[in-house]
Amino acid sequence: MHMQAVLGSTRPFWLGLCFLGLINLGGCGQSSASAEAAFQRGDYATALEMWRKRADEGDAVAQNYLGVHYQLGLGVQQDNAEAAKWYERSAENGNPDAQRNLGTMYYQGHGVPQDNGLAYGWYYVASKNGSSKAEEARQSMMNEMTPSDCKLSEKRIKEYLVSKGILKRVMSSGQLEE
Repeated sequence: MHMQAVLGSTRPFWLGLCFLGLINLGGCGQSSASAEAAFQRGDYATALEMWRKRADEGDAVAQNYLGVHYQLGLGVQQDNAEAAKWYERSAENGNPDAQRNLGTMYYQGHGVPQDNGLAYGWYYVASKNGSSKAEEARQSMMNEMTPSDCKLSEKRIKEYLVSKGILKRVMSSGQLEE
């Protein structure tokens, strides 16, 4: 089944599934726990304030959460471009959830130009960093792309990360193949 068909026919399911995958915060410390508690109880304004402070300090989990707030309009005006900006910061700081989320933004063309190559590339990076959901999305995209397009996308994302000098920071656990 093609990714577009899956996303198009079950969009609420996919959004819910993606959203649930965004809120794994293991080991983030007391401040993150407080922000998560506020988020879970629906106090988005408080959670947003806490996440923003940590995000501005470079916390990749907090940056991903800001992306969630903006993508879903939780405590802020819904803004996909702002969501993509925060997902990109978090992704570039090595957060596999944000890497997957950024891939989805590129796949759907939400907040960024639609680009299957970058979508596949970010899914590839996230899967190398241990995201099984990103690996599922990447495998699904492989049904829409030729093997050479997939390899080109992998090369493109690696060159992008190398050019920004962030390859090692982004690759928290895995390695990108040559």
